[in-house]
Amino acid sequence: MFVHHYQVCQLMCDMRCRWLVCFLQTLAEVRSRFKEFTCPFFVLQGTGDRVCDPAGAQMIYDDAASVKKQIKVRTSTRDTRDQFYDGRIS
Repeated sequence: MFVHHYQVCQLMCDMRCRWLVCFLQTLAEVRSRFKEFTCPFFVLQGTGDRVCDPAGAQMIYDDAASVKKQIKVRTSTRDTRDQFYDGRIS
């Protein structure tokens, strides 16, 4: 039983590692293409976000080639989309 448990755990670890490698490759590909991003866009980021670092939002804004772009970083620990975004890109 121990061997079977080990094999299952090893399989799960291998799958997680493969997923992580693919995820990081995807992030690198997306980041390398920000300079091709020319359509208008809006980035809204909360400083209390525990998943996405606000520096990432700034990086997207800085690297994108779009002329019409807007970023708002708000001090918040909860979802604030409805409070700060009116649907317009200035």
